[in-house]
Parts: sequence; structure tokens; C-alpha cells
Amino acid sequence: MGTLSAEEAASRLGITVKSLYAYVSRGRLRSVPGPDARSRRYLADEVDALVSGRGPDALDWGTPVLDSALCSIVDGTLRYRGRDATAWSRTAQPEEVAAWLWTGADADVFAVPELSPPPTIGARGRDLDRLAVALAELAARPEPTGPYAGARLLKVAARVVGGDGATLAERVGAGLSAEHVDLVRRAMVLCADHELNASSFTARCVIGAGASLVEAVGAGLYALRGARHGGLTDRAEAMMNELAGPDPAGALAARARRGDTIPGFGHRLYPSGDPRCTALLDAMDGPAADLGRAVAAAGAELTGQQPTIDLALGVLARAVGRPGFGLTVFAVGRMIGWIAHAIEQSASDRLLRPRARYVGPDTAPIPGSPR
Repeated sequence: MGTLSAEEAASRLGITVKSLYAYVSRGRLRSVPGPDARSRRYLADEVDALVSGRGPDALDWGTPVLDSALCSIVDGTLRYRGRDATAWSRTAQPEEVAAWLWTGADADVFAVPELSPPPTIGARGRDLDRLAVALAELAARPEPTGPYAGARLLKVAARVVGGDGATLAERVGAGLSAEHVDLVRRAMVLCADHELNASSFTARCVIGAGASLVEAVGAGLYALRGARHGGLTDRAEAMMNELAGPDPAGALAARARRGDTIPGFGHRLYPSGDPRCTALLDAMDGPAADLGRAVAAAGAELTGQQPTIDLALGVLARAVGRPGFGLTVFAVGRMIGWIAHAIEQSASDRLLRPRARYVGPDTAPIPGSPR
């Protein structure tokens, strides 16, 4: 079985050696020991399968791979343009993270006039329902894709789901205590971007097709609400409510015996644990946080997997006493990333158009044609 060096494998794939290592960390390629203890080799057959699109995960989890300067996840560390997101979340405001992701500089892009609010503000209904309607209304007055338009859009979105405030976190957490607003701030920073997730890829596809920034963000929102993406946050919150009794570990084991899913555990990019979850849970105190830590420990022992940010956001919703609030924070925080990806994709002036690998019959009869 032939093998290749890192440089040879990367060259054959048309990527950098750094990207090659990311392929391995995501399970897209295997590496084998090289001639010495420090070197690794790569199976030529697997590399060639990826080149030809025959890889077992083609257009599945982990593909396609696009070059991006926004976010990296390497060895369990999440970085925004090189800055450790977990460490930065201790002090950063979402506005600072947005400016850094959108411009690559510590600029003040939020010193812009407010957009006139859509009529949705003040309406009743779930936070994300109101936000979806507001985005549809704002789509009628599109703006150029860029940091200042992104800042105006994000400020309105934070008001739609929350209320008035000097900062984005204060708007999203309107009516909460200062302690809880600080948790909102931290959670928004931790959720700001996460590489090429489903909602960010959706936003890139939409902006690449020539749609407006608001339309791209709206598309990202609908993707986030899916049960396999941000919907996991709502499911984790519902599970937390179910387990809120004297024996959460026993209740979780009973759930598993019934064959019910245990959402909020296991992330392919963080086999040793999601640092975003750890950071957010560590910042919380009180009964909800105690329950969250008990469930995190019991779930890890039961499933063999570590808790994810979805579990921590479910704990946050319970801590502030607002059902569904974890997904609200997730959505407005991730808008930072959708806007960043839209700006980056727009600058590339490229249409994202993967090819399909046809696996149907070679020929089929046309109805009514002679046989």
C-alpha cells in the first residue's frame, strides 16, 4: 500500500499542509507512522479517492472544504482570526469580536446610525419567529454587504429578540440581571463563529448567488433552526427540564434505557470536550449550573462523549428562566459569523456550486415511448 509524505499528499490535493492536518483531525484522511517517530505518512489510495470525489464522505460531514481566514479549530482550540475564542470570551464584547471577524482589525464599526426598526419589534411570539419576520421586512431595503451594514443589522436583530440597551448583550438580555447579561455576552462571543457549519455555509451559498446580506443572514437563521443544528439547543434544554429532580444521573440513565436520545453530547471537532461548553458552564453559578454540571458528568459517563455548547446554552436558558433563550443567544451570536462569511464570500466574487456524483440508473424508459 503506497504512502505519501505530508507535502506530497497536500500537493496532490491542492491544499496546504496545515489544511491536510485538518483533514486528519476531521477523520477525512488517516495517517500512519513514518520512518521515524516524528513523521507521518498518508495513504495514497485515500488521497486519490478525495481528489476524484470518491471519498466516503464526499459532500457529507466535513466537506466541501473552503479556504477561509475567519476561524480555525485545531487540537480542540477555537480561534477567531488567530485569537483564542474561549480566553477572549472572558472579557470581549460581541461588538469587538464582530469587528475583528469582519475587518481583521480592532475597529469601531458599530458607531453607525440605527436602522429604523421594523414593525416586528414589540410583537408577541417566539424570539426567532419575530427575528425571521423582521429579516423578511428588512430584505425589502437591502444594503451593500460590509461591516457597517452588518453592524446596523445586528443592532436591530438584538432589539427584536430583546429590547433597548447600550450593547448587543444588553439588548439581547434586556430585563435580566447584570450577572445574567454578562453570561449572555460571554455566550454570544463563544457562539460567534464555528468555521464552515451548516448555517454559515448556507449564508455563503446565498450571498455567492448574488443575494443581499439580509437574505443571506435570513437563510442562515433558517438553517440554524434545523433539528440537527441549533435545534439541538432546544432539545438539550428540554432534556434539562426533564432531569431537574433529586437524581439527574438516574433520570438520564432511565432516558437512555427507554431509547431516547441524549442531545448535547459529542462533537466530532472536540473529541476531548467542547471548550465553549466548559467556558460557559464554569462562568455560571446557582441551581441551574449545578444541574448542568451533574448532567454533563453523568452524560459523559453514560455516552462516552463530552458535553457540547448546546447543553451549556440549555443550562443558560434555565438559569435565566426564559424557555428557548439559549437558541436566541446562539442565533444572534452566530449572526456575527454569518455576516463575516458573507463579507468574505462576497469579496471572492465566486458562486458556490458543487457538482453532484450521479448514482442512479444509466438509462430509463420515457413513458409512452415504443419499447
